[in-house]
Amino acid sequence: MEANRYRDYISSETMMGPNCVVILEELLNKYPLKVGTDDLVLDLGCGKGLSSLVIAKETGAKVYAVDLWITEQENWKRFSEWSIDDKVTPICEDANNLRFEERIFSAMISIDSYHYFGGEVGFFQEKILPLLKDGG
Repeated sequence: MEANRYRDYISSETMMGPNCVVILEELLNKYPLKVGTDDLVLDLGCGKGLSSLVIAKETGAKVYAVDLWITEQENWKRFSEWSIDDKVTPICEDANNLRFEERIFSAMISIDSYHYFGGEVGFFQEKILPLLKDGG
């Protein structure tokens, strides 16, 4: 993956912290995400969806873009403008109260957000791990 391919999407309007595209470039180049069009990926703490855009375009997987601070409508509008609204579903929800079925995600990504919600003892084991498919 090359971060430069996404430079037109990177702006103060779409970023909420460090450049998630550069972080994803390093992550995906070192640990390629082995998912395809039939897989579901959870982008937890997606902010304004820039990371979800990259995940969808780089993998072809269906992405659930979850953030507590950005409304579904705001991200849906952005995803429509980016022509990824058929691959990325925005959800405004607290990571501590996710309403997904167990074992549906092939992969989960959380770029620069896990520290906001993952600090409680047992959070990963109780609230996140059950959502991952075996081998995910």
